Amino acid sequence: ENSKNLILAIVLSAGVMFGWNYFFPTQQAPAPQPQDTTQQVQETQPVQTDPGVVETPAVQAPSAETFMPTEDTFITVDTPLYQAVISSAGGVLQSFTLKEFKLAVEPDSPDKNLVTQESAAFAPMGIMYDSIPTWKDFEWAYTGSQEVSVAEDGTASIQLTGQSGKLVLMRELVFSADSYLIEEAVTVLNNGDAPVSAAIGRTVAATEFTGGDNRYNMTRIAYMANETLEEEDDREDLVEEPIKLSSGIAWAGVQNNYFLMAVAPSSAE
Repeated sequence: ENSKNLILAIVLSAGVMFGWNYFFPTQQAPAPQPQDTTQQVQETQPVQTDPGVVETPAVQAPSAETFMPTEDTFITVDTPLYQAVISSAGGVLQSFTLKEFKLAVEPDSPDKNLVTQESAAFAPMGIMYDSIPTWKDFEWAYTGSQEVSVAEDGTASIQLTGQSGKLVLMRELVFSADSYLIEEAVTVLNNGDAPVSAAIGRTVAATEFTGGDNRYNMTRIAYMANETLEEEDDREDLVEEPIKLSSGIAWAGVQNNYFLMAVAPSSAE
């Protein structure tokens, strides 16, 4: 059974991860201005699904000379709905435990965790920079608390900063007490002299959400494209031909009949 779970994690994460640059292509970087010493090449705003969510201020980017990497730590984010454990080295999810859902019907059953040890190995919520796994190939810095608590009706955020050469990548993750959504702002800064253009991708990885699929409740790739829900549960097809789309994507991820783990851009274009 563990072997079957691991294979599913590889297939599903590959289907999303390697197709993600096609899902959400980034724009060409603007030409550098003579007076600028730091060139911004991309910035995306957090996904806004709740008008009551307050955006947090942008993080100040370090220069290549002042950046100081920190040791990888696990950050525990506790909200009324879930507890998430995130690696400070790139922002990869280590676990995502739902407080209102149980693994089984028994009274002493543990809470449902959408990220297993097997799927965590494939870096869910990781960022790919032009097919480069930033959680592996970038150095990262995090100076905040390892225990982040979100109060009732409140929000909290963490800021992670990665660097590779003259390139700086900043991730700001915002957590809300009344939502399972993790909002994100990603900024890529070029501290070098030459213009930079790149595609940003995100990974999604999951094992069977219900611990043993059947034909009535398959764990599968799902995405909303051009206001149409599409699904794919043939793992061999996903390995041979990853899903590739260029626009009109509202969200994409992994789901079964009860749970969905997905990434949604701020714009379908």
